[in-house]
Amino acid sequence: MSGDRLSDQTAVWRVESDRPGAECGHLGDLPARAAVGTECVDCVRMGTRWVHLRRCLTCDEVHCCDDSPQRHASAHFHAVGHPVIASAERGEDWAWCYADDLFLLPR
Repeated sequence: MSGDRLSDQTAVWRVESDRPGAECGHLGDLPARAAVGTECVDCVRMGTRWVHLRRCLTCDEVHCCDDSPQRHASAHFHAVGHPVIASAERGEDWAWCYADDLFLLPR
């Protein structure tokens, strides 16, 4: 498997929230972490710039974060319904569930 693909291992993620009993129902077979990304596929196609990269843990596409002008990761969630993204930035190991509005960390 190439170094840019997700691991086949499934992760046990934990919810990081101050909401009592907060749970994410989308963690099932998600990989342990996202590989480092190199570019936002939509920004490259449009010729625009991005700030940080996020990898969809359902389809493995890389998109830009909500601090980026185009917010392609959020747009991807709203367009296709893939709920969980993870940082594709070197040195970062976290995920976000759009559907449940929850921050996730690997256990």
